[in-house]
Amino acid sequence: MTEGHQRIYSVAQRLFALRGYAGVSIADIAKEAKMAKSTVLHHFANKQRLYQEVVNESIALFAAAPAELAHATLADKLKHLLAAMLAEPMHAKLLNRVFMDNPKSAALAARRYWRPLLEQLTPNGDLHERALALFCVNAIIQIAFSIELQRHVLKTEIDLVQTYRGVIDDLVLKVSRRETFKT
Repeated sequence: MTEGHQRIYSVAQRLFALRGYAGVSIADIAKEAKMAKSTVLHHFANKQRLYQEVVNESIALFAAAPAELAHATLADKLKHLLAAMLAEPMHAKLLNRVFMDNPKSAALAARRYWRPLLEQLTPNGDLHERALALFCVNAIIQIAFSIELQRHVLKTEIDLVQTYRGVIDDLVLKVSRRETFKT
């Protein structure tokens, strides 16, 4: 990937995450990337292709994290996923925006990526584990999406990542024991 291609991609990722597909134009991306609109279109045929590439990479990053730990426990896979998303929170912001803005894209992503992701996380097919994994995946996206806000609101120096890792351990343990949660 050339430097120009990478710059366009990074700007597009940020703008799509902040404004959604409809709120961004090729002209916006070109202006922010300090390039001519024709240069952007040289690298990416159109806005839809650029958007698809950005979204697909974010989903691929998210889906690849548990695959790296094929034989690990569910808790370890989820904690690895949390670390991967917090290392690149713009991916979580983009995915959150995609699912809020476009139900069609969300349904396609569910079939193409989320179901296989849940199968990677819980290869034994246990329904309780799958429900827990889905809950945790959604929580991880929200955590990564809003980590800066959480730190600001809590006004604390505690390590939120370590705290969330402990929460994942507790949840997985409860589900493995088939404990119920008080509502």
